[in-house]
Amino acid sequence: MVREITEKELNEHGETADEKWIAIDGIVANVNDYLDEHPGGDDIILENCGRDATSAFEGVGHSEKAYENLRKLQIGKLKGYVRKESSVEGGSNAALYVVGLLLLVGAGVYVKKTSFKN
Repeated sequence: MVREITEKELNEHGETADEKWIAIDGIVANVNDYLDEHPGGDDIILENCGRDATSAFEGVGHSEKAYENLRKLQIGKLKGYVRKESSVEGGSNAALYVVGLLLLVGAGVYVKKTSFKN
């Protein structure tokens, strides 16, 4: 059974704590042994210790290997975590809306031009 970790408990494991924890997508990981291995350096991890760093993690566009590493470091799940739509996913939806709007405008211009030729 996966241990449930409260936000309060997570907050107690920030940058200055002996055990440094980070939460990403509801997964709480102890990152002490990973700090020296992180390709982007330890600073960015340390800045996000003790809190939910899902937005920062997704904003960089980590690889599947990064998600695998995260799961290996998992010590529990963030209690009550509900996944929010990420900015990456939101960006994809926004792009679909723009494409749809451009198609509608293009169709309108086409209809207008062809109707004046008659």
